[in-house]
Amino acid sequence: MRRLTILFIVFFASRFLFAQNDYYKGTDNIDGKELQQILYTIIKGHHRLPYSSSSTDVWDALKQTDADTTNPSDVILFYTGWKRSASKEYDGGKGWNREHVWPKSHGFPSQSDTAYTDIHHLRPADVSVNSARGSKDFDYGGDEYIDPDGDTGCKTDNDSWEPRDQVKGDVARIVFYMATRYQGFQGYDLQVVDYTGTSGSHLGKLSTLIEWNRLDPPSDYERHRNDVIFSIQHNRNPFIDHPEFADRIYLPDNLLIEKAEALSKNTVLVTFNLEVDSVSASKISNYFIDKGIGQPENVEPFYQGNRKTVLLHTKEFTSNTKYILKISGVTSGGKEIAEGSIVSLDVENPVKVEFNLFSANIENGKIKLSWEISSQTPCVGYAIERASSSENKWHKIAFVDARTHVYYDTPDFFSGTYLYRLKAFEADGSYYLSRVAIVNTGLPQTLSLKPNYPNPFGAGTNNEKTTFEFFMPQNGFTTLKIYNLLGQEIRVLISDRLQAGKHSISFDSHGLSSGIYFYRLQSGNKFIVRKMTIVQ
Repeated sequence: MRRLTILFIVFFASRFLFAQNDYYKGTDNIDGKELQQILYTIIKGHHRLPYSSSSTDVWDALKQTDADTTNPSDVILFYTGWKRSASKEYDGGKGWNREHVWPKSHGFPSQSDTAYTDIHHLRPADVSVNSARGSKDFDYGGDEYIDPDGDTGCKTDNDSWEPRDQVKGDVARIVFYMATRYQGFQGYDLQVVDYTGTSGSHLGKLSTLIEWNRLDPPSDYERHRNDVIFSIQHNRNPFIDHPEFADRIYLPDNLLIEKAEALSKNTVLVTFNLEVDSVSASKISNYFIDKGIGQPENVEPFYQGNRKTVLLHTKEFTSNTKYILKISGVTSGGKEIAEGSIVSLDVENPVKVEFNLFSANIENGKIKLSWEISSQTPCVGYAIERASSSENKWHKIAFVDARTHVYYDTPDFFSGTYLYRLKAFEADGSYYLSRVAIVNTGLPQTLSLKPNYPNPFGAGTNNEKTTFEFFMPQNGFTTLKIYNLLGQEIRVLISDRLQAGKHSISFDSHGLSSGIYFYRLQSGNKFIVRKMTIVQ
Protein backbone atom coordinates (compact mmCIF):
# COMPACT_ATOMS: atom_id res chain seq x y z
CA MET A 1 0.00 0.00 0.00
CA ARG A 2 1.16 3.52 -0.62
CA ARG A 3 -0.02 6.90 0.59
CA LEU A 4 -2.59 8.49 -1.70
CA THR A 5 -1.41 11.91 -2.81
CA ILE A 6 -4.26 14.18 -3.84
CA LEU A 7 -2.80 17.50 -4.84
CA PHE A 8 -6.04 18.74 -6.33
CA ILE A 9 -8.31 18.21 -3.31
CA VAL A 10 -8.44 21.84 -2.23
CA PHE A 11 -8.93 23.09 -5.78
CA PHE A 12 -11.53 20.42 -6.54
CA ALA A 13 -13.48 21.07 -3.33
CA SER A 14 -13.45 24.83 -3.78
CA ARG A 15 -14.65 24.49 -7.35
CA PHE A 16 -17.47 22.28 -6.10
CA LEU A 17 -18.76 24.96 -3.73
CA PHE A 18 -20.00 26.84 -6.79
CA ALA A 19 -21.54 23.79 -8.48
CA GLN A 20 -23.50 22.15 -5.69
CA ASN A 21 -26.81 23.52 -6.93
CA ASP A 22 -26.15 21.78 -10.25
CA TYR A 23 -25.09 18.56 -8.50
CA TYR A 24 -28.47 18.30 -6.75
CA LYS A 25 -30.47 19.63 -9.67
CA GLY A 26 -33.99 18.18 -9.81
CA THR A 27 -34.44 17.67 -6.06
CA ASP A 28 -36.59 20.75 -5.33
CA ASN A 29 -40.24 20.19 -4.35
CA ILE A 30 -39.84 16.39 -4.39
CA ASP A 31 -40.02 14.21 -1.28
CA GLY A 32 -40.32 10.59 -0.17
CA LYS A 33 -39.20 7.65 -2.25
CA GLU A 34 -39.10 9.78 -5.40
CA LEU A 35 -36.45 12.06 -3.86
CA GLN A 36 -34.42 9.03 -2.77
CA GLN A 37 -34.55 7.67 -6.32
CA ILE A 38 -33.29 10.98 -7.76
CA LEU A 39 -30.42 11.05 -5.25
CA TYR A 40 -29.52 7.49 -6.22
CA THR A 41 -29.16 8.51 -9.86
CA ILE A 42 -26.88 11.38 -8.78
CA ILE A 43 -24.48 9.40 -6.55
CA LYS A 44 -24.40 5.98 -8.26
CA GLY A 45 -21.50 4.75 -10.37
CA HIS A 46 -18.65 6.09 -8.24
CA HIS A 47 -14.97 5.25 -8.68
CA ARG A 48 -14.20 2.09 -6.69
CA LEU A 49 -10.91 1.55 -4.84
CA PRO A 50 -9.63 -1.93 -3.95
CA TYR A 51 -10.03 -2.91 -0.30
CA SER A 52 -6.40 -3.99 0.03
CA SER A 53 -3.72 -3.61 -2.63
CA SER A 54 -0.07 -2.82 -3.21
CA SER A 55 -1.38 0.18 -5.20
CA THR A 56 -3.71 2.86 -3.87
CA ASP A 57 -6.43 1.25 -1.74
CA VAL A 58 -8.98 1.97 0.99
CA TRP A 59 -6.28 2.20 3.69
CA ASP A 60 -4.65 5.04 1.76
CA ALA A 61 -7.94 6.85 1.22
CA LEU A 62 -8.82 6.82 4.95
CA LYS A 63 -5.46 8.38 5.78
CA GLN A 64 -6.67 11.36 3.74
CA THR A 65 -10.36 11.45 4.62
CA ASP A 66 -9.91 11.06 8.39
CA ALA A 67 -6.59 12.81 8.91
CA ASP A 68 -6.11 14.90 12.01
CA THR A 69 -6.20 18.49 10.75
CA THR A 70 -3.59 19.55 13.34
CA ASN A 71 -1.26 16.60 12.61
CA PRO A 72 -1.90 14.93 9.21
CA SER A 73 0.34 11.98 10.11
CA ASP A 74 -2.41 10.81 12.51
CA VAL A 75 -5.94 9.60 11.83
CA ILE A 76 -8.90 10.29 14.12
CA LEU A 77 -10.67 7.14 15.31
CA PHE A 78 -14.37 7.40 14.61
CA TYR A 79 -16.23 6.12 17.67
CA THR A 80 -13.79 7.40 20.32
CA GLY A 81 -12.12 10.50 18.88
CA TRP A 82 -8.72 9.08 19.81
CA LYS A 83 -5.76 9.76 17.55
CA ARG A 84 -3.58 7.01 16.15
CA SER A 85 -0.58 7.07 13.85
CA ALA A 86 -1.82 6.64 10.29
CA SER A 87 1.03 4.27 9.55
CA LYS A 88 -0.14 1.74 12.20
CA GLU A 89 -2.56 -0.20 10.01
CA TYR A 90 -3.91 -2.88 12.37
CA ASP A 91 -0.39 -3.40 13.83
CA GLY A 92 -1.20 -6.68 15.55
CA GLY A 93 -4.34 -5.22 17.11
CA LYS A 94 -2.53 -2.19 18.57
CA GLY A 95 -3.18 0.11 15.61
CA TRP A 96 -6.43 0.88 13.82
CA ASN A 97 -8.68 -0.92 11.38
CA ARG A 98 -11.44 -0.12 8.90
CA GLU A 99 -14.91 -0.02 10.44
CA HIS A 100 -17.91 -0.65 8.20
CA VAL A 101 -20.47 1.68 9.77
CA TRP A 102 -23.12 -0.24 7.81
CA PRO A 103 -21.97 -3.76 8.79
CA LYS A 104 -20.71 -5.79 5.85
CA SER A 105 -22.66 -8.78 7.16
CA HIS A 106 -25.85 -6.77 6.53
CA GLY A 107 -26.00 -7.11 2.77
CA PHE A 108 -22.51 -7.25 1.17
CA PRO A 109 -20.19 -9.85 2.77
CA SER A 110 -17.70 -10.08 -0.11
CA GLN A 111 -14.77 -7.75 -0.79
CA SER A 112 -15.83 -7.83 -4.43
CA ASP A 113 -19.07 -6.02 -3.50
CA THR A 114 -19.01 -2.31 -4.33
CA ALA A 115 -20.59 -1.42 -1.00
CA TYR A 116 -17.81 -3.26 0.84
CA THR A 117 -15.21 -0.69 -0.25
CA ASP A 118 -17.37 2.47 -0.31
CA ILE A 119 -15.29 4.91 1.76
CA HIS A 120 -18.32 7.03 2.64
CA HIS A 121 -19.12 4.45 5.34
CA LEU A 122 -15.60 3.23 6.12
CA ARG A 123 -14.02 4.94 9.15
CA PRO A 124 -10.80 4.37 11.11
CA ALA A 125 -11.58 2.65 14.43
CA ASP A 126 -9.77 1.23 17.42
CA VAL A 127 -9.52 -2.54 16.90
CA SER A 128 -11.15 -3.59 20.18
CA VAL A 129 -13.81 -0.87 20.03
CA ASN A 130 -14.64 -1.99 16.51
CA SER A 131 -15.00 -5.55 17.78
CA ALA A 132 -17.30 -4.41 20.62
CA ARG A 133 -19.59 -2.68 18.18
CA GLY A 134 -19.65 -5.72 15.88
CA SER A 135 -22.67 -5.63 13.58
CA LYS A 136 -25.13 -4.13 16.09
CA ASP A 137 -27.83 -1.65 15.15
CA PHE A 138 -27.72 1.97 16.31
CA ASP A 139 -29.96 3.09 19.16
CA TYR A 140 -29.99 4.67 22.62
CA GLY A 141 -29.31 2.70 25.78
CA GLY A 142 -27.19 0.00 27.25
CA ASP A 143 -24.16 0.30 29.50
CA GLU A 144 -21.15 2.49 28.92
CA TYR A 145 -18.44 0.66 27.05
CA ILE A 146 -15.03 0.97 28.73
CA ASP A 147 -12.23 -0.19 26.45
CA PRO A 148 -8.86 -1.44 27.72
CA ASP A 149 -7.47 1.83 26.33
CA GLY A 150 -9.97 3.95 28.28
CA ASP A 151 -13.43 5.52 28.30
CA THR A 152 -15.02 5.59 24.83
CA GLY A 153 -18.14 7.71 25.42
CA CYS A 154 -20.17 4.90 23.78
CA LYS A 155 -22.88 2.63 25.20
CA THR A 156 -23.95 -0.84 24.15
CA ASP A 157 -26.37 -3.69 24.93
CA ASN A 158 -27.07 -7.03 23.32
CA ASP A 159 -28.36 -5.65 20.01
CA SER A 160 -27.51 -1.93 19.76
CA TRP A 161 -24.62 0.53 19.84
CA GLU A 162 -24.87 4.18 20.93
CA PRO A 163 -21.85 6.21 19.73
CA ARG A 164 -20.57 9.30 21.50
CA ASP A 165 -22.64 12.47 20.99
CA GLN A 166 -20.07 14.09 18.69
CA VAL A 167 -20.62 11.53 15.91
CA LYS A 168 -24.26 10.52 16.34
CA GLY A 169 -25.26 12.66 13.35
CA ASP A 170 -22.30 11.38 11.31
CA VAL A 171 -23.55 7.81 11.88
CA ALA A 172 -27.08 8.74 10.81
CA ARG A 173 -25.97 10.45 7.60
CA ILE A 174 -23.69 7.51 6.69
CA VAL A 175 -26.58 5.06 7.16
CA PHE A 176 -28.93 7.24 5.08
CA TYR A 177 -26.29 7.45 2.35
CA MET A 178 -25.88 3.66 2.22
CA ALA A 179 -29.64 3.05 2.08
CA THR A 180 -29.87 5.55 -0.80
CA ARG A 181 -26.77 4.50 -2.75
CA TYR A 182 -27.69 0.77 -2.49
CA GLN A 183 -31.50 0.88 -2.50
CA GLY A 184 -32.39 -2.21 -4.48
CA PHE A 185 -30.18 -1.63 -7.50
CA GLN A 186 -27.13 -3.54 -8.76
CA GLY A 187 -28.01 -6.52 -6.56
CA TYR A 188 -28.24 -4.55 -3.29
CA ASP A 189 -31.30 -3.71 -1.24
CA LEU A 190 -30.16 -1.95 1.93
CA GLN A 191 -33.02 -0.66 4.06
CA VAL A 192 -33.23 1.36 7.28
CA VAL A 193 -35.91 -0.04 9.59
CA ASP A 194 -37.37 1.21 12.85
CA TYR A 195 -36.29 -1.60 15.18
CA THR A 196 -33.11 -3.23 16.48
CA GLY A 197 -31.95 -6.81 16.33
CA THR A 198 -31.91 -6.74 12.53
CA SER A 199 -30.43 -9.22 10.11
CA GLY A 200 -29.84 -9.51 6.38
CA SER A 201 -29.72 -6.20 4.51
CA HIS A 202 -31.66 -4.27 7.17
CA LEU A 203 -30.26 -1.85 9.78
CA GLY A 204 -31.92 0.14 12.55
CA LYS A 205 -33.13 2.17 14.24
CA LEU A 206 -34.71 4.69 11.85
CA SER A 207 -36.48 6.98 14.34
CA THR A 208 -33.31 7.24 16.45
CA LEU A 209 -31.13 8.00 13.43
CA ILE A 210 -33.55 10.71 12.26
CA GLU A 211 -33.27 12.31 15.71
CA TRP A 212 -29.46 12.05 15.73
CA ASN A 213 -29.32 13.75 12.34
CA ARG A 214 -31.02 16.79 13.92
CA LEU A 215 -29.20 16.75 17.27
CA ASP A 216 -25.72 16.57 15.71
CA PRO A 217 -25.74 18.57 12.41
CA PRO A 218 -22.88 18.31 9.91
CA SER A 219 -19.63 19.82 11.16
CA ASP A 220 -16.97 21.48 9.03
CA TYR A 221 -14.77 18.39 9.57
CA GLU A 222 -17.55 16.14 8.23
CA ARG A 223 -18.08 18.48 5.26
CA HIS A 224 -14.34 18.49 4.52
CA ARG A 225 -14.33 14.69 4.60
CA ASN A 226 -17.18 14.69 2.07
CA ASP A 227 -15.15 16.99 -0.21
CA VAL A 228 -12.09 14.73 0.01
CA ILE A 229 -14.14 11.62 -0.79
CA PHE A 230 -15.64 13.44 -3.76
CA SER A 231 -12.14 14.08 -5.11
CA ILE A 232 -11.26 10.37 -4.69
CA GLN A 233 -14.50 8.47 -5.26
CA HIS A 234 -16.31 11.09 -7.39
CA ASN A 235 -19.60 11.03 -5.52
CA ARG A 236 -20.93 12.78 -2.41
CA ASN A 237 -23.01 12.00 0.65
CA PRO A 238 -26.13 14.13 0.00
CA PHE A 239 -27.17 14.04 3.66
CA ILE A 240 -24.04 15.95 4.67
CA ASP A 241 -24.63 18.65 2.06
CA HIS A 242 -28.38 18.70 2.80
CA PRO A 243 -29.28 17.06 6.13
CA GLU A 244 -32.90 18.07 5.49
CA PHE A 245 -33.05 15.32 2.83
CA ALA A 246 -33.45 12.74 5.64
CA ASP A 247 -36.74 14.20 6.87
CA ARG A 248 -37.92 14.79 3.31
CA ILE A 249 -37.37 11.12 2.41
CA TYR A 250 -38.48 9.37 5.59
CA LEU A 251 -41.14 11.79 6.93
CA PRO A 252 -42.79 13.17 3.76
CA ASP A 253 -46.23 13.61 5.40
CA ASN A 254 -44.90 15.87 8.17
CA LEU A 255 -44.39 19.63 8.13
CA LEU A 256 -40.85 19.88 6.72
CA ILE A 257 -38.24 22.42 5.64
CA GLU A 258 -37.77 22.13 1.89
CA LYS A 259 -34.80 24.50 1.65
CA ALA A 260 -33.16 27.70 2.89
CA GLU A 261 -31.55 30.29 0.59
CA ALA A 262 -29.42 33.34 1.40
CA LEU A 263 -30.98 36.13 -0.69
CA SER A 264 -28.53 38.73 0.57
CA LYS A 265 -25.80 39.24 3.14
CA ASN A 266 -28.41 39.31 5.92
CA THR A 267 -31.64 37.73 4.62
CA VAL A 268 -32.67 34.07 4.39
CA LEU A 269 -35.68 32.70 2.54
CA VAL A 270 -37.04 29.51 4.15
CA THR A 271 -39.43 27.34 2.16
CA PHE A 272 -41.64 24.70 3.80
CA ASN A 273 -43.50 21.83 2.13
CA LEU A 274 -46.86 23.06 3.53
CA GLU A 275 -48.52 26.42 4.12
CA VAL A 276 -47.55 27.58 7.61
CA ASP A 277 -49.56 29.40 10.27
CA SER A 278 -48.59 33.08 10.44
CA VAL A 279 -48.45 33.32 14.26
CA SER A 280 -45.99 30.46 14.75
CA ALA A 281 -44.04 31.35 11.58
CA SER A 282 -43.56 34.93 12.86
CA LYS A 283 -42.00 33.93 16.20
CA ILE A 284 -38.31 34.89 16.20
CA SER A 285 -37.39 32.34 18.89
CA ASN A 286 -38.43 29.49 16.56
CA TYR A 287 -35.32 30.05 14.39
CA PHE A 288 -31.59 29.72 15.11
CA ILE A 289 -28.49 29.83 12.84
CA ASP A 290 -25.10 28.54 13.98
CA LYS A 291 -21.63 30.14 13.80
CA GLY A 292 -22.58 33.24 15.78
CA ILE A 293 -25.61 34.36 13.76
CA GLY A 294 -28.14 33.21 16.37
CA GLN A 295 -31.80 34.16 16.25
CA PRO A 296 -32.98 36.42 13.40
CA GLU A 297 -33.62 40.08 14.08
CA ASN A 298 -36.95 40.07 12.23
CA VAL A 299 -39.24 37.49 10.61
CA GLU A 300 -41.67 38.05 7.71
CA PRO A 301 -44.03 35.18 6.86
CA PHE A 302 -45.47 34.68 3.36
CA TYR A 303 -42.67 36.22 1.28
CA GLN A 304 -44.04 37.54 -2.04
CA GLY A 305 -47.46 36.20 -1.02
CA ASN A 306 -46.31 32.56 -0.80
CA ARG A 307 -47.75 31.05 2.40
CA LYS A 308 -45.09 28.32 2.40
CA THR A 309 -42.24 30.80 2.90
CA VAL A 310 -40.68 32.89 5.66
CA LEU A 311 -38.07 35.63 5.21
CA LEU A 312 -35.52 36.00 8.01
CA HIS A 313 -33.53 39.20 8.57
CA THR A 314 -30.30 38.23 10.35
CA LYS A 315 -26.84 39.38 11.31
CA GLU A 316 -24.44 39.64 8.38
CA PHE A 317 -23.15 36.36 6.94
CA THR A 318 -19.57 35.51 6.00
CA SER A 319 -19.01 34.78 2.31
CA ASN A 320 -18.34 31.21 1.16
CA THR A 321 -19.50 29.70 4.44
CA LYS A 322 -21.86 26.84 5.22
CA TYR A 323 -24.39 27.34 8.03
CA ILE A 324 -27.08 25.23 9.67
CA LEU A 325 -30.53 26.71 10.36
CA LYS A 326 -32.60 25.06 13.12
CA ILE A 327 -36.37 25.52 13.32
CA SER A 328 -38.86 24.50 16.04
CA GLY A 329 -42.43 25.41 16.93
CA VAL A 330 -43.69 26.32 13.44
CA THR A 331 -47.11 24.83 12.68
CA SER A 332 -49.33 24.11 9.68
CA GLY A 333 -52.91 23.50 10.69
CA GLY A 334 -52.71 20.59 13.11
CA LYS A 335 -49.12 19.69 12.23
CA GLU A 336 -46.03 20.95 14.07
CA ILE A 337 -42.51 20.74 12.71
CA ALA A 338 -40.20 18.31 14.55
CA GLU A 339 -38.21 19.92 17.35
CA GLY A 340 -34.85 21.18 16.09
CA SER A 341 -35.44 20.44 12.41
CA ILE A 342 -32.35 21.42 10.42
CA VAL A 343 -31.57 22.65 6.94
CA SER A 344 -28.28 23.54 5.26
CA LEU A 345 -27.64 27.17 4.32
CA ASP A 346 -24.81 27.82 1.87
CA VAL A 347 -23.67 31.44 1.66
CA GLU A 348 -21.41 31.84 -1.37
CA ASN A 349 -21.25 35.54 -2.32
CA PRO A 350 -23.92 37.66 -0.63
CA VAL A 351 -25.52 40.25 -2.85
CA LYS A 352 -23.88 43.63 -3.36
CA VAL A 353 -27.09 45.65 -3.17
CA GLU A 354 -28.94 45.72 0.13
CA PHE A 355 -32.32 47.40 0.66
CA ASN A 356 -32.30 49.15 4.01
CA LEU A 357 -35.88 50.39 3.58
CA PHE A 358 -38.77 49.72 1.26
CA SER A 359 -42.29 50.86 2.16
CA ALA A 360 -45.69 51.45 0.53
CA ASN A 361 -48.24 53.91 1.92
CA ILE A 362 -51.41 55.65 0.74
CA GLU A 363 -50.87 59.38 0.22
CA ASN A 364 -53.37 61.75 -1.43
CA GLY A 365 -55.17 58.98 -3.27
CA LYS A 366 -51.96 57.38 -4.57
CA ILE A 367 -49.63 54.61 -3.41
CA LYS A 368 -46.29 56.12 -2.39
CA LEU A 369 -43.32 53.73 -2.68
CA SER A 370 -40.07 54.81 -1.04
CA TRP A 371 -36.75 53.05 -0.51
CA GLU A 372 -33.13 53.37 0.55
CA ILE A 373 -30.20 51.11 -0.33
CA SER A 374 -26.57 50.49 0.48
CA SER A 375 -24.52 49.29 -2.47
CA GLN A 376 -20.96 48.18 -3.09
CA THR A 377 -21.38 48.38 -6.88
CA PRO A 378 -23.31 50.82 -9.07
CA CYS A 379 -27.02 50.19 -9.50
CA VAL A 380 -28.36 51.26 -12.90
CA GLY A 381 -32.04 51.35 -12.00
CA TYR A 382 -35.08 49.74 -10.42
CA ALA A 383 -37.93 47.75 -11.90
CA ILE A 384 -41.11 48.27 -9.88
CA GLU A 385 -43.47 45.29 -9.72
CA ARG A 386 -46.97 44.92 -8.33
CA ALA A 387 -49.19 41.94 -7.55
CA SER A 388 -52.63 41.58 -6.04
CA SER A 389 -53.09 39.24 -3.10
CA SER A 390 -55.83 37.40 -4.97
CA GLU A 391 -53.89 36.91 -8.22
CA ASN A 392 -50.36 36.46 -6.76
CA LYS A 393 -48.76 37.28 -10.12
CA TRP A 394 -46.13 39.98 -10.50
CA HIS A 395 -46.48 42.71 -13.15
CA LYS A 396 -43.84 45.29 -14.03
CA ILE A 397 -45.42 48.74 -13.74
CA ALA A 398 -42.38 51.02 -14.14
CA PHE A 399 -38.60 51.28 -14.44
CA VAL A 400 -36.81 54.21 -12.81
CA ASP A 401 -33.15 55.22 -12.81
CA ALA A 402 -30.78 54.74 -9.88
CA ARG A 403 -31.21 58.35 -8.67
CA THR A 404 -34.91 57.77 -7.94
CA HIS A 405 -35.99 56.59 -4.49
CA VAL A 406 -39.69 57.54 -4.56
CA TYR A 407 -42.43 56.42 -6.92
CA TYR A 408 -46.19 57.12 -6.91
CA ASP A 409 -48.54 54.47 -8.24
CA THR A 410 -51.96 55.75 -9.31
CA PRO A 411 -54.60 53.34 -8.01
CA ASP A 412 -56.54 52.85 -11.24
CA PHE A 413 -56.94 49.17 -10.36
CA PHE A 414 -59.58 47.30 -8.36
CA SER A 415 -59.18 47.80 -4.66
CA GLY A 416 -57.92 45.31 -2.13
CA THR A 417 -54.53 44.22 -0.78
CA TYR A 418 -51.56 44.77 -3.07
CA LEU A 419 -47.93 43.72 -2.93
CA TYR A 420 -44.99 45.72 -4.27
CA ARG A 421 -41.34 44.80 -4.76
CA LEU A 422 -38.24 46.28 -6.42
CA LYS A 423 -35.58 44.73 -8.60
CA ALA A 424 -32.26 46.58 -8.33
CA PHE A 425 -30.36 46.01 -11.58
CA GLU A 426 -26.59 46.12 -11.95
CA ALA A 427 -24.79 46.91 -15.22
CA ASP A 428 -24.31 43.22 -16.10
CA GLY A 429 -28.06 42.58 -15.97
CA SER A 430 -28.06 40.82 -12.59
CA TYR A 431 -30.60 42.05 -10.08
CA TYR A 432 -31.49 41.81 -6.39
CA LEU A 433 -34.98 41.74 -4.93
CA SER A 434 -36.25 43.94 -2.14
CA ARG A 435 -38.53 42.71 0.58
CA VAL A 436 -42.24 42.80 -0.26
CA ALA A 437 -44.25 45.83 0.88
CA ILE A 438 -47.97 45.32 1.41
CA VAL A 439 -50.67 47.97 1.25
CA ASN A 440 -54.46 47.81 1.49
CA THR A 441 -56.21 50.50 -0.53
CA GLY A 442 -59.19 50.40 1.82
CA LEU A 443 -61.64 50.54 -1.06
CA PRO A 444 -64.56 48.16 -1.70
CA GLN A 445 -64.45 45.64 -4.52
CA THR A 446 -67.68 46.98 -6.13
CA LEU A 447 -69.53 50.29 -6.56
CA SER A 448 -71.00 51.25 -3.19
CA LEU A 449 -73.50 53.96 -2.19
CA LYS A 450 -74.41 54.70 1.42
CA PRO A 451 -77.94 55.96 2.35
CA ASN A 452 -77.95 59.76 2.43
CA TYR A 453 -77.71 61.41 5.85
CA PRO A 454 -79.72 62.95 7.35
CA ASN A 455 -82.92 61.53 5.91
CA PRO A 456 -85.57 63.05 6.06
CA PHE A 457 -84.12 66.55 5.61
CA GLY A 458 -85.33 70.00 4.54
CA ALA A 459 -86.62 73.28 5.99
CA GLY A 460 -89.18 71.38 8.04
CA THR A 461 -86.37 69.68 9.90
CA ASN A 462 -83.25 71.04 11.53
CA ASN A 463 -81.17 70.12 8.43
CA GLU A 464 -81.77 71.67 5.00
CA LYS A 465 -78.82 69.68 3.52
CA THR A 466 -78.06 66.01 3.19
CA THR A 467 -74.83 64.22 2.20
CA PHE A 468 -74.33 61.46 -0.36
CA GLU A 469 -71.28 59.23 0.15
CA PHE A 470 -70.11 56.59 -2.31
CA PHE A 471 -67.11 54.43 -3.17
CA MET A 472 -65.67 53.63 -6.59
CA PRO A 473 -63.42 50.58 -7.14
CA GLN A 474 -61.87 52.07 -10.30
CA ASN A 475 -61.64 55.25 -12.36
CA GLY A 476 -64.62 55.99 -14.58
CA PHE A 477 -67.27 58.40 -15.85
CA THR A 478 -69.81 58.85 -13.07
CA THR A 479 -73.22 60.50 -12.66
CA LEU A 480 -75.35 61.22 -9.59
CA LYS A 481 -78.89 62.47 -10.38
CA ILE A 482 -82.09 63.31 -8.49
CA TYR A 483 -85.55 62.15 -9.76
CA ASN A 484 -89.15 62.82 -8.64
CA LEU A 485 -91.84 60.16 -8.27
CA LEU A 486 -92.74 60.49 -11.97
CA GLY A 487 -89.18 59.55 -12.92
CA GLN A 488 -88.36 63.04 -14.13
CA GLU A 489 -84.75 64.20 -13.76
CA ILE A 490 -84.72 67.33 -11.61
CA ARG A 491 -81.07 67.78 -10.58
CA VAL A 492 -77.63 66.59 -11.78
CA LEU A 493 -75.19 66.58 -8.89
CA ILE A 494 -72.28 64.84 -10.64
CA SER A 495 -71.48 64.24 -14.31
CA ASP A 496 -67.75 63.78 -14.63
CA ARG A 497 -64.85 61.29 -14.74
CA LEU A 498 -63.84 60.44 -11.18
CA GLN A 499 -60.88 58.67 -9.64
CA ALA A 500 -61.28 55.41 -7.77
CA GLY A 501 -61.86 55.92 -4.06
CA LYS A 502 -64.21 57.54 -1.61
CA HIS A 503 -66.35 60.54 -2.67
CA SER A 504 -69.00 62.67 -0.96
CA ILE A 505 -71.21 65.57 -2.00
CA SER A 506 -73.77 67.75 -0.19
CA PHE A 507 -77.24 68.54 -1.56
CA ASP A 508 -79.44 71.53 -0.55
CA SER A 509 -83.22 70.98 -0.74
CA HIS A 510 -83.93 74.68 -1.36
CA GLY A 511 -86.50 75.12 -4.15
CA LEU A 512 -87.97 71.61 -3.91
CA SER A 513 -91.36 70.79 -2.39
CA SER A 514 -91.95 68.19 0.27
CA GLY A 515 -92.19 64.62 -0.90
CA ILE A 516 -90.38 61.44 -1.81
CA TYR A 517 -87.49 61.54 -4.30
CA PHE A 518 -85.03 59.07 -5.75
CA TYR A 519 -81.29 59.44 -6.41
CA ARG A 520 -79.34 57.31 -8.88
CA LEU A 521 -75.56 56.74 -8.92
CA GLN A 522 -74.03 55.25 -12.09
CA SER A 523 -70.42 54.46 -12.99
CA GLY A 524 -69.72 52.43 -16.11
CA ASN A 525 -72.52 49.89 -16.46
CA LYS A 526 -73.12 49.70 -12.70
CA PHE A 527 -75.83 51.77 -10.98
CA ILE A 528 -77.52 52.05 -7.57
CA VAL A 529 -80.89 53.70 -6.76
CA ARG A 530 -82.01 54.83 -3.29
CA LYS A 531 -84.96 56.80 -1.82
CA MET A 532 -85.01 60.01 0.26
CA THR A 533 -87.65 62.26 1.87
CA ILE A 534 -87.75 66.07 1.83
CA VAL A 535 -89.80 67.92 4.48
CA GLN A 536 -90.29 71.68 3.87
